[in-house]
Amino acid sequence: MGNQQKIDTIRSHIDTIDSAILKLLHKRLGYAKEIGRLKKASSRGIEDREREEEILQRLLSENSELLSDKTVETVFTAIIAACRRSQ
Repeated sequence: MGNQQKIDTIRSHIDTIDSAILKLLHKRLGYAKEIGRLKKASSRGIEDREREEEILQRLLSENSELLSDKTVETVFTAIIAACRRSQ
């Protein structure tokens, strides 16, 4: 197998992973919307900084050395913010 074929194969794997990540993000967003509905029904505010910090700390503790903690924090802060906006 030539280098271009290897590159194409690896890119295909990356595309599959990206699609799976997107599907998981959609699923997470759906759960966030449901939480938003429940919070509104109980007259609670949408923003929960304590919960968001718990999520980040848990993920940082699960992180391996492949990603820097800053990268994990940046990515998940953006995901959390997008989900909060959907609520």
